[in-house]
Amino acid sequence: MSATLRQDYEQRRTGAAPAALAQLRAQGAADFDRLGFPTPRAERWKYTSLAPIENLPLTPGANDPLPAALLAGADRVVLGAKIERSVGALPGGVYLGSIADAPAAARALLGTLASSETEALVALNAALANDALVLFVPTGVALTRPIELVVPARPGVASYPRLLVVLEANASATIIERHEGAGAGFVDLTAEIALGTGARLRHWRVQAAGEARRIVTSAVRVGRDASYRAFTLTLGGRLVRNQCDARIDGDGGEVELDAAYLIGGDSHVDTTTRIVHGAEHGTSRQTVKGVLDGHSRGVFQGKVLVEQGAQKTDGYQLSRALLLSRDAEVDVKPELEIYADDVKCSHGATTGRLDEDALFYLRARGIPADEARALLVEAFVAEAIERVDDETVRDALLALAAGRLARDQRELAT
Repeated sequence: MSATLRQDYEQRRTGAAPAALAQLRAQGAADFDRLGFPTPRAERWKYTSLAPIENLPLTPGANDPLPAALLAGADRVVLGAKIERSVGALPGGVYLGSIADAPAAARALLGTLASSETEALVALNAALANDALVLFVPTGVALTRPIELVVPARPGVASYPRLLVVLEANASATIIERHEGAGAGFVDLTAEIALGTGARLRHWRVQAAGEARRIVTSAVRVGRDASYRAFTLTLGGRLVRNQCDARIDGDGGEVELDAAYLIGGDSHVDTTTRIVHGAEHGTSRQTVKGVLDGHSRGVFQGKVLVEQGAQKTDGYQLSRALLLSRDAEVDVKPELEIYADDVKCSHGATTGRLDEDALFYLRARGIPADEARALLVEAFVAEAIERVDDETVRDALLALAAGRLARDQRELAT
């Protein structure tokens, strides 16, 4: 750890902690002191170095103004130095706010899903979190408006937002998580998500382009017949790691972890997942598609673990990458570890360049080379985004991706 980051860490970890976070912060500090930053010698960090974070001069975060909503009518929360809310009336029993006033059933889960004992960035987040945002939805309640979370990254600023989502039996909700800011700041977010029997959560994430360093770690537990579907669209970032550890604890549970990233320059985007099937008739799907230009690097590490007795498991993972530059790089490491004998599990990975036949087809019909190339790239990305099952969110994500591609085309033309 650099001297500047060590000084910031020591100052904040010894500061007064909110009562609701005292135990979490004490455990996190002890674990991070023991673990330190992971290095590429650790298997899960083999392809990603945290040197771009360790050497940053960072200071505690300040509050940011509440930005415009991605979707009209969404309830919005900024996860900055403090939690800032713009929320309408919520259904009875639903809680959205600080951990300090959260229902006891939610408070009891804080720190129990994401392990600070083995995950250094989770430990760092636990040690330095100022608060934790809690979304609690009681049994049978469906939130009709999405919850939009804005996670800002500001130049030279470090922030450690914490999120806890608890959906009880047959509850449902949609979360849109927006990572904003182009400056060289650092965000270390930890999310803990618990879904009861029959609960349904849609979790859509957008990460803006720029020089920000972002580490996002999610720990998800899925109950019987519950469903967790997540999609992450990453449009850049100096260093981005999206890590999700999901466990299906109940029969018939479902997990989908899909992603698309469009990066260039020196961007590094790492998608690391681990899905554990601990019950029968579970289903998991992972599809990650990347478009890389410049000297950028993409990483996909996906593991599916089927425990003994988790019969009738259906697990699938696919990584596809499109290289637009000879200097771009993709590292892919899919894994299957199976201890049950009645399962259907598979994985696949492809990396290549634009289809020359398709490019020729478009050019033969009078479409200029640059425009034909852009159309093929947009279609490649759109295929991933089409997996989002909310039409309004899907259209917004397609527009963001198209905007990023159009900007890249303008930069190439100048």
